[in-house]
Parts: sequence; C-alpha cells; structure tokens
Amino acid sequence: MSLIPNQQPEDRELSNYKLETPSTEFKRAQKLKQKLEGSHVARIVLLLLAIMGTSMVIGEGILTPSISVLSAVSGISTSLGQDAAVGITIAILAVLFYVQRFGTDKVGFSFAPIILVWFLFIGGIGLYNLFKYDIGVLRAFNPKYIYDYFKRNGKEGWLSLGGVFLCITGSQAMFADLGHFNVRSIQISFSCITCPAIVVAYIGQAAFLRKFPEKVANTFYDSVPDPLYWPTFVVAFAAAIIASQAMISGAFSIISQAISLGCFPRVRVVHTSVKHQGQVYIPEVNYMFMIACIVVCAAFKTTEKICHAYGMAVIGDMMITTTLASLIMLVLWKKSRWRVGVFFLGFGFIEIVYFSSQLTKFTAGGYLPIVSAMFLTAVMGIWHYVHKERYMFELKNKVSSAYLNEVANNPDVRRVPGIGLLYELILGHSNILFNH
Repeated sequence: MSLIPNQQPEDRELSNYKLETPSTEFKRAQKLKQKLEGSHVARIVLLLLAIMGTSMVIGEGILTPSISVLSAVSGISTSLGQDAAVGITIAILAVLFYVQRFGTDKVGFSFAPIILVWFLFIGGIGLYNLFKYDIGVLRAFNPKYIYDYFKRNGKEGWLSLGGVFLCITGSQAMFADLGHFNVRSIQISFSCITCPAIVVAYIGQAAFLRKFPEKVANTFYDSVPDPLYWPTFVVAFAAAIIASQAMISGAFSIISQAISLGCFPRVRVVHTSVKHQGQVYIPEVNYMFMIACIVVCAAFKTTEKICHAYGMAVIGDMMITTTLASLIMLVLWKKSRWRVGVFFLGFGFIEIVYFSSQLTKFTAGGYLPIVSAMFLTAVMGIWHYVHKERYMFELKNKVSSAYLNEVANNPDVRRVPGIGLLYELILGHSNILFNH
C-alpha cells in the first residue's frame, strides 16, 4: 500500500497478466482496480486505512504483553496484593523485552508444546466444571437465548458486549505471521484444538458461576481445582509470555514491512534467525514498547481497565481488516458481488455492534489505542508524504537517456573495467548520482 508506483508500465504487457479467461467478475475487478489507481483521493483513503490498521496492531504490541502477564500474575494477587502483582508484572516485562535481542530461534521449538499443554489444561478444567456444577449451561448454544438476553437486559445487555468481545480477542494476532504455515495446518490446529478448548473453558466458567455467582471477579483461578492450582498458574504464566512474544514479534514484522514500503521512519532491523526471514528485532522500537508497557501497567494497575483499551484496539483492527478484505475479494480474488456483500454486511454489522459497545468504555481506558493509533498514523503518513515528495524530486531530476548516450559515445570519458551497480528507487530510470 503506497502512493509511489512499484510497477513499470511494461509489466502490464507481460503475458502473465493475461492468463485469466475474461469473465464478468474479471472485467469488473479490472474496472474497479483502474478506478482506484486513477483516483488520488481513493489511494489516499486506502493508504490511511492501511496505516490506521497497522497502527492498531502496533498498539496491540504494547497492550498484549501488559494484559497477558498481568492476568497470569493475578493468580497470586489475592495473597500478595495488587501493588505487588503490578510490580512483579513490570519486572517480568522488563526481562521479556531485554531478551528480545537474542531472538526466539533457539527456544521457539518449545512454544507449540507449551501452548498445547495450556489448551489441554483449560479444556480439561472446563469439562470438569461443566459436569460438576451445571451441565445445563449448554442450552446457551440455542440462539433463542440471545433474543431473551437482550429483551431482559435491554441497554445493560448491549453494554455487556464490551466484556463479551474480550472472549475472541487474540484471534486477530494470528494474521501477522500466517505466511509461516500452510492453510491446512492452520485449519486443523484451530478447528481441532484451539477453538474447542477455548469454548469448553468458557462453558466451564459459566457453569462455575451458576454455582458461585459472587466469584465473578477472578473466575478463572477460582474455578481451578485445588490440586491443579499451581500447575495451572505455571502453565498460564508460560502461555502469557509466549502470547506476549508472539504479539511483539508480529509488531516487529509489521514495522519492518512498513519500512520497506516507505511508511515508517528507517530504523535498524536485526535478523535474529539464519533460517527464518520473518524473525526480526528492532532495538529502538523494542525499548519504546518496554517503556510503554511499564507505563500502562503502572497507570492502569488492573486488567479490567487495560481490557477496555485492548478491546477498542482489537475491534478497530477487525473493522479495518473486514473493509480491506472485502476490497481484496473484489479486486484480487474476483468474487461475485453478492458473496462480498454478504461477507461485508454480515461481519460489518457484528463488528459495528461490538464497536458501539466499546465506545462506552472510551473514558475508562478505551481512549488509549485511539490516541496512540492517531499519533502513529500521523507519523507514518507524514513520513510517507516526505518519501513521496523525495521520489517526485528525483523523478524530475532523473538522468535522461540522451545524456547517457552522449556519455557512452564520448571518447574522452575514461572507463574503469568492471561492472558498477547503483541502487535506484525510481523504476525505469538511472540514478541521479550517475551524473557525478
């Protein structure tokens, strides 16, 4: 996504661009693509949307470690106090960001088994609570109870959607590194392990709350059987570290891609793995993240307030993703309009409902991701504008082909044996330094 061209006009004449059989969807996609490319306003709007979504994900790189580690440490907050839990969380976050420089290449093999154990733990505990306390909560799968719930609670039911939405946060983070896995592996792992374990865990907590409604403040740890409390705490702590690491690495990867597109100030990008290209470390961004996470934990102190900010960031990112995905379905995948319409209206309606509920938490912490995203969007937008202006200046002052022919035919020009390579951002033109 860039205002600077990344394709030469001659590329459109290649046969590879004409392999598709002309159809109604193909012609419509080409027409829409030409309109978008020919409209300066449309290109700016798409760029701002992409930058805003990127800024939201970068903001999640700050909120995810804070809420994940603080949630895991909350298991000991009842005995040590909330201030002690916040202090321990800050110390853990400082260590986590300090070791980023070493990369995850040597310890990455342990991430999947730990997360698998975590899913087995929460799924097993959920089944235990379900059969022990109230198996009747399975009736909640009946869509009729959705209508009954909102009819009974009215506005309070709508406001509660802000908390309900937190059950699916984290799903947006997996899109950052999908390229490392094939489609089948993702489908199998999500459908057979991740989704069932999470659903059963929440069902078990619902059954537990039916028996002990007064323990809603710390439901997860209160619902864990006593013999499994400390093993669950250890696994939860390890899973929180891995979840934080995944979001931090995803933010590094996105920033690295933004730098390549000229949409982020140039910073030093260190590749921490000799096998995997996507594993990068950005020192300046890393320490800015660390300071921001420490400030967030010290200022909010509880996961409840951080949840308000986290939910706002996630739903904003999802809305932008749905919008851009719908455009991709039309232009690149060439899907029919009714399919795209069903997708956009269906998911868009659900996301707008959740977003409207999250807006009520704006003053309670929801302002943080909005303000940070607007700041990052301004920085990235200004940087890209300057990058584009420099490109246009170099384009106007490019070395002409007539000058190159004159130099080539000039017998007074002494030639040094060998081949010289000049890096050039302007497609199809010689570097301006060639004059010297």
